[in-house]
Amino acid sequence: MLFAQLTYRESLRDIEACLRSQSQLLYAMGIRGSVSKSNLAYVNERRDWRMFFDLADILMRKARRLHSKERYIEEIDQAVYDLDASIVDLCMSLFPWARFRRAKSAVKNQAMIDLRGPMPAFIAVT
Repeated sequence: MLFAQLTYRESLRDIEACLRSQSQLLYAMGIRGSVSKSNLAYVNERRDWRMFFDLADILMRKARRLHSKERYIEEIDQAVYDLDASIVDLCMSLFPWARFRRAKSAVKNQAMIDLRGPMPAFIAVT
C-alpha cells in the first residue's frame, strides 16, 4: 500500500496493473505471492493506518536531515513556514466514518512546510 501511495495509484485495479507490469521486481519489494485485487483489498482492510503514519514520520525526518543544507529563502535566517489545508474527497460507501456532508465523505490534510527546506515539518490528517 505504501508503493501505491508513493506512485499515486488511484484504485485497486490501477495498483494491480502497475505491480503486474513489473512482476520481475516484486520479490525485491517483499511480495512473494501473486498480486490480485482481492489480496490488495484484504491487506488494505487489515493493516493498521498508524504503521504507515509512523513510517511517513520516520521518512520525513530522514529527508529533512538530508535536505537541511538546501535553502529556498537565502536572505531569511529565522524559520518561515507555509501552511496548507486541503480536503481530500472520499467515496461515502467505502469511508462512512469520514462523513463530510450528507452524501459525501472526506478527510482534511493539514501540512506545515518549513521554507528553509523542501520537507514538511508537520502533517495531520483529520
